[in-house]
Amino acid sequence: MSFRRALLRYRDGAKVHLGTRPDEKQYDTVETQLRFMTENGFSLRDGLYAISAVSHFTLGAVLEQQEHTAALTDRPAAPDENLPPLLREALQIMDSDDGEQAFLHGLESLIRGV
Repeated sequence: MSFRRALLRYRDGAKVHLGTRPDEKQYDTVETQLRFMTENGFSLRDGLYAISAVSHFTLGAVLEQQEHTAALTDRPAAPDENLPPLLREALQIMDSDDGEQAFLHGLESLIRGV
């Protein structure tokens, strides 16, 4: 959650972070994460990829949330009258969520799958 919050603090925070590697200030944190994974039964490779999957999911969720928020100002106030009922309801769910519920649901799904 702290990674997500840090990215959301800045406009385009996820875009700025994409493609980076840990810098020297982050070495100990990353080493601790990898050690936790290996000490709990993961191979280094599987632990690394599990951490990467969560990181990539978080980046994608933040990108989507930031773009969704920006796009809300460009949308007409009334929904398209031709929307099918399930899609209309699904869009209402998305528009009423600040992104946190969708993120938590996705993260839980990802972790349970690991």
